[in-house]
Amino acid sequence: MSRALNVVQSDKLEEQVPHNILAQAIVDISNAAKALTKGLTRDAVVVLVAHRAALPKSTVRVVLENLESLKSWTIPK
Repeated sequence: MSRALNVVQSDKLEEQVPHNILAQAIVDISNAAKALTKGLTRDAVVVLVAHRAALPKSTVRVVLENLESLKSWTIPK
């Protein structure tokens, strides 16, 4: 089961996103990825997301692992 996606790339940015808003969004996404595994096991989350997104479990695993660590990549220590 796969879904077709229409991707449109544009060189025009209507408005630049301020760095602090982008950084906060990355922190929020990282926190949300960590919260996913608090109520369910990591394997359960991988199976659910893979099924819903029609993606291989290996891809979902890699994305979740990297989402959880985004915060450490963004905020200087």
